[in-house]
Amino acid sequence: MEGRRAGVSEEKVQEVVKRFREEFSSEENRELITILPGVEEGLEVLSKHFTLGVLSNSTLKSLERDLGHLRHHFSFMVPDARKPDPTAYLSTLTAHSLTPTETAYIGDALSDIRLAKSTNSLSIGILTGMGTRKHLESAKPDYLATSFPHLVEILQAAKCSGAI
Repeated sequence: MEGRRAGVSEEKVQEVVKRFREEFSSEENRELITILPGVEEGLEVLSKHFTLGVLSNSTLKSLERDLGHLRHHFSFMVPDARKPDPTAYLSTLTAHSLTPTETAYIGDALSDIRLAKSTNSLSIGILTGMGTRKHLESAKPDYLATSFPHLVEILQAAKCSGAI
């Protein structure tokens, strides 16, 4: 953590992070989650051809809440991943007999694209979350999907084994 450089103790930083995660994971925030058009149909198609997984800096409680009825499409979920550090990603790939070069890493944040590039995975930015086009393009992803159906098209053409 960068807390000490800012004059804040590591303990205080951890306390704030813990409180934020607890609040963010609460059931009251469920209404903030919206399933975007094409996601359910896209996951149905992709899960037949790819090993799908989720790697997130969120807690397991948040992931389970957010994925809800879509959970069955994913072979694994990795919470608390500390992206862009590739440690959790690489150990998860190994556990599922995947390699970075045969895996597409999809994300809506710079940390996602940085992680993908640092491991030689196919990097795909997606404009359905936090990152703006300008923001994601600055990281130079291999592809930039404008919607979930567009992501499905990219992955079908990419010839990968896994998608995270």
